[in-house]
Amino acid sequence: MNNFRLSLEYLRETDRVSRGNQLVLSDLFAPFPEWFGLRGDPYLWGMMAAHLKDSWLDEYEALSFEDKFKRAFRDLTSQNWDDAPDEFQVEAWNHGGMSGGWISMDWWRRTGLPLLKDRFDATVLQLSNS
Repeated sequence: MNNFRLSLEYLRETDRVSRGNQLVLSDLFAPFPEWFGLRGDPYLWGMMAAHLKDSWLDEYEALSFEDKFKRAFRDLTSQNWDDAPDEFQVEAWNHGGMSGGWISMDWWRRTGLPLLKDRFDATVLQLSNS
């Protein structure tokens, strides 16, 4: 798993919140949530952060945030967000266990994406007040 990074180096990198009035999307993925749905979800979370580390967005592009998120999701899982099955497996992230490599769309739809949207909104508010 080459790009999965949960390290002090990555956490230090995420201290950079913006470039002018733009935000790097990978910043929204730190810190990691306290819990996930299935065993593949933390791998997808980390891979999404790595995938979006060079994606910048300004405060007026809220719709583009969701589009970029869904595109990265498709790139990493080969599943379209809107019609992905409730649970599916990404074999590359299967490191054992009953739900190894399995992704919970319920968790992503109810927790993962809403959490990222909340972080995006809070960051936009922070940028607009600075």
